[in-house]
This record gives sequence, C-alpha cells and structure tokens, in this order.
Amino acid sequence: MKTVLCFVAMCVALTASRDPTETYPRTAVLDSKLQIFWKFNATHITIETHLSAGGWTGLGLTSNASESSDVIIGYVEHNKGVIADYHYAGHQPPTKDASQDVTLVYAHSDNEGSVMVFVRALDTGDIQDDIAIHPGINHVIWAYTEIDPTNLAYHDVHRGGADIKLLDKCQPSVGK
Repeated sequence: MKTVLCFVAMCVALTASRDPTETYPRTAVLDSKLQIFWKFNATHITIETHLSAGGWTGLGLTSNASESSDVIIGYVEHNKGVIADYHYAGHQPPTKDASQDVTLVYAHSDNEGSVMVFVRALDTGDIQDDIAIHPGINHVIWAYTEIDPTNLAYHDVHRGGADIKLLDKCQPSVGK
C-alpha cells in the first residue's frame, strides 16, 4: 500500500510541478513530462503546454480518415519562444505550412522545463494543411524531445495520442 501511495505522489509531483500562467477550465496530462491546459471561445483556442524537459514540444490533431496531421511545434531557449505550424503525413519529418496559423503568446524556460502559451483559430480556413477543431472528441497527438530544442530531431519514444474533448457546445465562451 505504501508503494502505491508513493508512486501516486511521485506521478502527481512530476506532472504538477508548475502552476499554469492563468486559470484554465481544461487540463490533460499527456505524459509524466508533458501537460496541457486550454480554454476557448467561439473562434479561438488558447493552449498552454508544460514540458519538464529541455527539448521541443509538438502538439497536433489528426483525423481518423487519413494519416495526415496538423501539428504545432515549439520550443523555448533563453526565454525566447519559437513556434510554427506544420503538417505531417506518414513517417517522415513534418513540413512547415505556407500559412502560419498560430500565435505565440508567452514562453518561459528554467531548470524545471518550459512553458508555452499559444492561440490558434478553431477553423483557420487553411484546408490544405490544417484540421478544424470541432466540439466533441478530437484525436490529439503529441511528441517532445529532451535534447537540443533547436534541432527538430526524431522524438524517439516520447510521443503518443489521446482522444480528448477539446470543445463543448454548451461551455460558455472564455478568453482568446
């Protein structure tokens, strides 16, 4: 029993070591080193990522109908954030979108890891490379590295996916 409690306490400590920059109605722990917080209004979603590692963070959407994905990749180095909108098809490196439909709002890094806050339209209108975010379940994919964030190196085993309800039809609008 003590071992289980100790394990649970350790997991909570790993994923809750930093408070979000503001109050968010939604949160998801994607990995022991990656947590997201989000809010939305009628037109935009604001996402805050917390990575307790020193590399880049990738967060994206994929549809069940195809292997293509809409991915946002960012990193923080010396408290300067870099973020970009990519698309990904199959087992090859992501390609930067011609239309950059993401705005970095905040970036910070320290010895605990990095925090990034970004905003994206729910429907960017970019039918070539982006996937619209709709109420209900969205398949969210994620990846990160623990090494040099400026090198978009392969994420190795630090990746995954989850079905997450990003938007509700009934939830009141909040922030931008």
